[in-house]
Amino acid sequence: MEDIFKSAIENLPVPALFLNEKGIIKFANITAKEIFNSDKLEEKNIRDIIPFPETKKIDEIISCDQKFNIIIPIGEILFDFVIKGNNKFNLAQMYGFDVTDLKRKERALNLAISQADEVKQMEKDFLAKVSHEVRSPLLVIEGFTELLIGEIDNNLRDEFEPFFYAINNSGKRLIRAFDLVLHNYQLHTRIYHPIFEKVNLREAVQNTHKAFYSFATEKKIKFTTHFNLTEDPIIETDQNSVEQILAILINNAFSFTLQGKISLQVYDTGDKIAVDVMDSGTGIPDDLFGILNRYFSGEYKGSLSSYEITGLGLETVKMFCDLIEAEMTVKTVYGEGSVFTFKVKKMNKKITEKKENQASNIYYLPSTKKPGNVI
Repeated sequence: MEDIFKSAIENLPVPALFLNEKGIIKFANITAKEIFNSDKLEEKNIRDIIPFPETKKIDEIISCDQKFNIIIPIGEILFDFVIKGNNKFNLAQMYGFDVTDLKRKERALNLAISQADEVKQMEKDFLAKVSHEVRSPLLVIEGFTELLIGEIDNNLRDEFEPFFYAINNSGKRLIRAFDLVLHNYQLHTRIYHPIFEKVNLREAVQNTHKAFYSFATEKKIKFTTHFNLTEDPIIETDQNSVEQILAILINNAFSFTLQGKISLQVYDTGDKIAVDVMDSGTGIPDDLFGILNRYFSGEYKGSLSSYEITGLGLETVKMFCDLIEAEMTVKTVYGEGSVFTFKVKKMNKKITEKKENQASNIYYLPSTKKPGNVI
């Protein structure tokens, strides 16, 4: 053994030992002797000092320059010993590091993570239960009020129909509010999983328009939809995400439009289909408009929840847009109204048949050539 090694590690603040191929301690520094409470460690077998793994052969560790770790409690201190073979000098070097505090913090961290997971599961269960317990009776109220509206005698229609519409629309708004909270939670916790499929955007817009039509009638706001298209707009996306985006934008338009009109414009921009949600409401003040534009462009990373005019809904819209790779822009004139534009890519017409390769997610074009023509 080289004396240079001894002099280099004799006064190290960590325990250091040199072992020969049989596991005999040939050198131990001062710190090692203090920790093991022995002045005569040399010539003892390391397996008699610590619980050295039986599967580890010290001669192999030395000849192959192997390295491994073993954590051992000595008294009240937990040591992480690093054993490294040195074939050149035919010995194994062994250094110990106090990891007591590190392991304590690790246990505390694991406990905190476990508790956080439990809280997250409790939140998930609570939201699911509340959503079910609230949605179920609201859906019953909605269904029966629609039935009653259809059965009202013509002589009583003018007197009672507005009341039934008010009940029906209030129930729908509560359902949308619970859906918004639930989807926001799912997106934030990344447990929402989109299902990408072929979607007819015309049908999605018409369904959303129909859901809000009675609400527009109650508020006496003109609510229209216009399709400036030569054919049905087919897109490949998550239909629920699209419908939630439209519902939130339309709901916001009604929230800030006391009178006037709200309209949906659907048109082709070339490679994308755009939907404008236009209202003649209060518009957005200049200071908030700047933040909102930066938020949708990704420049502003803060939260919108503190701004009353945007609230939770637009944060959810942004997350849905990011999820399906859609684009969102906004134009506004304070006191005159706003236009929120939602754009999503069209489905490629050239793909007339698509087969998904489950192993590699490769999409094949129909072809008479040999397999291998891929996009």
